[in-house]
Amino acid sequence: MKRSASPFEVALKVMSGTPAGKGHFTTSWPNKVLKGDLSPAFMIDLAHKDLGIALDVANQLHVPMPLGAASREVYNQARAAGRGREDWTAILEQVRASAGLKKSH
Repeated sequence: MKRSASPFEVALKVMSGTPAGKGHFTTSWPNKVLKGDLSPAFMIDLAHKDLGIALDVANQLHVPMPLGAASREVYNQARAAGRGREDWTAILEQVRASAGLKKSH
């Protein structure tokens, strides 16, 4: 299976033209994350905790949240890799590592 050769910057540009392009895609990512700055503003450990709370409440209300559960598993992987005290945006590095891709910086 061949991986896409499209640069991450192209994907970022495409996403910037969607509602997802507000906030983090236009500020945090290009000015901080893509430059390799993963200093914590909101740690992965805290994001994992919050996802757990949301999933627990959803479970009590019988509301399925499959994407939330999948996200928590990625955060579990990041924590297991020692990234718990890094900024939540370091999740990108975890996804890259899981996919066998190199860092962009």
